[in-house]
Amino acid sequence: MSRLSIVALTAVLIAGAVHPAELSAQQDPWQIPGVGATRDTLEQLATFFENGARSQAYSPVLREKARGEAAIVRRRLQQGDFRVGDRVVMVVEGELQLTDTFVVTAGPAIELPVVGAISLRGVLRTELQPYLTQQLSRFVAQPDVRARTYVRLTFAGEILQPGYHMLPIETPLPDAIMSVGGPTTAANLHKLKVRRADGTVLEGKELELALALGETLDALQLREGDSIEVPRRPVFTFGQIISYTAAVTSIIILVDRVLRR
Repeated sequence: MSRLSIVALTAVLIAGAVHPAELSAQQDPWQIPGVGATRDTLEQLATFFENGARSQAYSPVLREKARGEAAIVRRRLQQGDFRVGDRVVMVVEGELQLTDTFVVTAGPAIELPVVGAISLRGVLRTELQPYLTQQLSRFVAQPDVRARTYVRLTFAGEILQPGYHMLPIETPLPDAIMSVGGPTTAANLHKLKVRRADGTVLEGKELELALALGETLDALQLREGDSIEVPRRPVFTFGQIISYTAAVTSIIILVDRVLRR
């Protein structure tokens, strides 16, 4: 996460919304690695969890947790990291038809001109570039391939550059917000929300912790079409402040009279 993002969004912590102790509590030592994990790392982690699930040195609760974590890792190794709606930006040197942005479809797979469908099932994000190089070598002699995964999100509300934006899936949430101009001076980051067609996905304390920890878009499982909404802080007019002050003063006077009786 960049220093700019940390400085710009540190107000969330300064305001007391997230206590340092809560951050420590959220840093689960069993947390599964994100998009930067290699197959070897995940294989070792799956074996670690499976051994833990069988070990009598752990309590039944921990053994059950290890069993569940092992299943998650094994499923990821089998199914891969790609979801429908992800976008693969690919550049193939000297091949204009294959240099484009391709949307991941059911399978998951990407449909390439001339080449046809390339399955992404079981492919990790760290394997994407060498995997596509291998696949395209069947059609192109010694292809020079560069590939990266993006997701298209909508930014709305108190953000300097609202609208649709394509971002690398490994982008930390604070960096994502700063990449579209950052929040306006009227933004209320305490009320930040992530919405999907079927309703709100993330909000409140959970999202504030994600900001503070620099969670990535992938770790938050954001999808194509999700909307990150930054609400406006309540703004009180001068008249409202006067009315509020007068009401408070009246209550104080009334309480004082009651106590004097």
